[in-house]
Amino acid sequence: MLRNSFSLSKYVRFKKLNITGFKTTEKQRTNNWYGGPQQKRQLWPIDNLVLPDYSYVTKEADNCGIAEPYWLGSDGTYLFFDKRVPLFVDQNVIQQRTTCFVAEVRAPYSSSRRDRLEMPYVIGIFDNVREAHEHAVATVLGKPTGYPDEKMIRSPIWSTWARYKSAINHDVVLEFADEINRYNFSNSQFELDDLWEICYGSLTVDVNRFPNMSNTVSALKSRGFRVTIWMHPFMNKGCEPWYTDALNDK
Repeated sequence: MLRNSFSLSKYVRFKKLNITGFKTTEKQRTNNWYGGPQQKRQLWPIDNLVLPDYSYVTKEADNCGIAEPYWLGSDGTYLFFDKRVPLFVDQNVIQQRTTCFVAEVRAPYSSSRRDRLEMPYVIGIFDNVREAHEHAVATVLGKPTGYPDEKMIRSPIWSTWARYKSAINHDVVLEFADEINRYNFSNSQFELDDLWEICYGSLTVDVNRFPNMSNTVSALKSRGFRVTIWMHPFMNKGCEPWYTDALNDK
């Protein structure tokens, strides 16, 4: 049983989108804060991180590949925002050691599938940071559903990017695999990296480079490799017709 501890769920909702947005502000006080978005220059703790009107989505800017809406304080406090919230963060902008969380429907968030503006979030207050994080894991974050693949931890991932960058094709890939085996290197898997596809986001094999991708993969497997291909959570402008199709289907 957690002593002197509790969590509080807050739910703010407007049914019509004629409301510009709403905001909640947290002062950092003297404790340290952890979490927030992944950044190219990662601060730890994040007390001095500056985020001006920062849209809380994964993006190329700042190498933001992870944007978990979770903040954990060393005093045993945590904040978690529902992932439906069109969230923006102002940290150390309006006032030092202050973070403002703003819900607002504007780019990069789309209003076409929204009929209301919502800002559900959870505040947890516990005796210490461990109890707070354990509660967050049990209630909002969740636990891992499996174990890491042991082979991927023990042996290298051989990526075509390391040597060839985007200059890859069927013959280059098999030559690389043969060289790895010739030197008796171990492997966890072989990764077909940049530009196996027509353009970024097409998810369509470039047949000029790989006339028969099934044959390429089979040849790699016969050489003792598990095979993966590079996937990315974005689609480039100019990657047609896929880019236009995605815009029309948003």
